[in-house]
Amino acid sequence: MQRLARFSVLQGSRRRALLALSGASVGDFFVPALPTQTSVIALGLLQPQRAAWIALAFAAAAAVGAGLLAVLMTSVSGYAQQFGIAQFGDEWTRITERAREYGVWAVLLASIFPTPPRLLTAATLLAGAAAGLVIAAVFAGKLIWFAVFLLLLTRAPQRLARLPLLGSALARFECFRAGVLAEQAARG
Repeated sequence: MQRLARFSVLQGSRRRALLALSGASVGDFFVPALPTQTSVIALGLLQPQRAAWIALAFAAAAAVGAGLLAVLMTSVSGYAQQFGIAQFGDEWTRITERAREYGVWAVLLASIFPTPPRLLTAATLLAGAAAGLVIAAVFAGKLIWFAVFLLLLTRAPQRLARLPLLGSALARFECFRAGVLAEQAARG
């Protein structure tokens, strides 16, 4: 376990970890079990000086995931429209009008929270909202979420240190990280 922890600290402190983990989080729009939030926490703790880049990289990854979802929704939109009309009748027209009118704003607000708004994004795209606006809303919302979260994690650790379990865990991790990086620097 100690070797794995040392490996994680050493690899997570490198720049390529940011690219690898944010690249993997593109799939978060399709595979809900991906550890995107955990990756952001780990990188925020291991590379606090790069917090802005971490927020930007993970927001861009969410936007790419939304773009891929937009491509998928474009390919099935004809079938979905027929299905919607068959299931909901005249109500379908009102539903799609509301989604076109408020969907992008709803996607923006939902993107400010940790879980990607998969279904809301898909519904907004199927309703005919502009894919570029939906992708921009996902990017902006996730950028806000990650920036605020990383700001709290990297700039206000004394507030987090006051929490009973989290504070002591953060303090132990910081000591371990500093020791591993000092040991690595001494080796050359």
